[in-house]
Amino acid sequence: KEDQKSRIEKNLIKILMNENPDPESDCDAASVKAAQKLWADRVSLAGNNIFTIEVQDFVPFVQCKTKFLAPSFHVDVPIQFDVYLKADCLHPLQFSKLCVNFSNQEYNQYCVMEENYPKCHILEPSTQGTLCLIPGKTKKFPFKFVAKTEDVGKKIEITSVDLILGSESGRCVILKWHGGGGDAAASREAVLAARSFKRQSKLPDNEVHWNSLTIQASTMIISRMPNISVQLSHEPPALMNEMYCLTVTIESHEKTVAKDVKLTAGLKPGQDANLTQRTHVTLNGTEMCDDSYPALLPDIPLGDLQPGEKLEKIVYIHCGTVGTRMFLVYVSYLVNAVIEGKEILCRCHRDETVTMETVFPFDVAVKFVSTKVCRGILK
Repeated sequence: KEDQKSRIEKNLIKILMNENPDPESDCDAASVKAAQKLWADRVSLAGNNIFTIEVQDFVPFVQCKTKFLAPSFHVDVPIQFDVYLKADCLHPLQFSKLCVNFSNQEYNQYCVMEENYPKCHILEPSTQGTLCLIPGKTKKFPFKFVAKTEDVGKKIEITSVDLILGSESGRCVILKWHGGGGDAAASREAVLAARSFKRQSKLPDNEVHWNSLTIQASTMIISRMPNISVQLSHEPPALMNEMYCLTVTIESHEKTVAKDVKLTAGLKPGQDANLTQRTHVTLNGTEMCDDSYPALLPDIPLGDLQPGEKLEKIVYIHCGTVGTRMFLVYVSYLVNAVIEGKEILCRCHRDETVTMETVFPFDVAVKFVSTKVCRGILK
């Protein structure tokens, strides 16, 4: 049975090389000669020599799993993931190309591994080849690429993995896995692994147990970590119908210029509608706010900040009702970053919140007098 499998495997490779397959041992000479003529005629025919096989619906002779190294990556850090392949055939197999495809197709070009080898190596591959799979052994293929700044806040997904056997000069078979890999055998393997109480044998450091690998086919791109500090200072309590000062101090700890600094300040969105209607903010402390003033000032331009430079801005708040309010201060800016030798422009942000209590001015006076009375009684 093993001899038969081996012969079929080698014949498949020969067909991919546009060569005639070896005949079965029990074929008579006349039949062999007729078959060889038919194969020769077939090989000479012009036509589509590229065949794509969707391997996820059955148990293939090569298994695939992909895994991003983290559930999210900052935009100024290379995105890294691994492709794991395992061959379940009798002989080593030499593949010519490995391609990973993404939801954003612009990244496809950065995740291709290709290997040129002599034609004879497909039948007798060098086990040292990058894309040569050894039966029963798991092989890891690491990839990394730089995310685009416009993809911040978006999910990047692996949509398919293509493993190519053969070449365009002969015949070419593309093994295609949708998503991050896996196949019809995966669920069966999981069940067997869950039912097995046998401890797995220890493997060398550069090898992994196939069943221990989990598929992680997507990751998030998040903004670069900010390198500025934002401090808020105020003197409570806030009095109803009075102008209350909130001092915002911004200091840059970036090594280069923080450009296009913008400040958003005011009542944090999502609170009670009555608070929104009766809360007003301004940067002008010489005027009293009325209902025409907004509860939130968005994207106030502050210019550029040099490394180590500190900037102070005062926000004046007018509260028309008593109660507890949460205020938001959001600072965003642009900064250049170099990643893998490539310069990108990152938008960073830092936000801080502060909770304020607004009271009647009379309540403060009563509390002040009450404190004095209490002290007098104690004396």
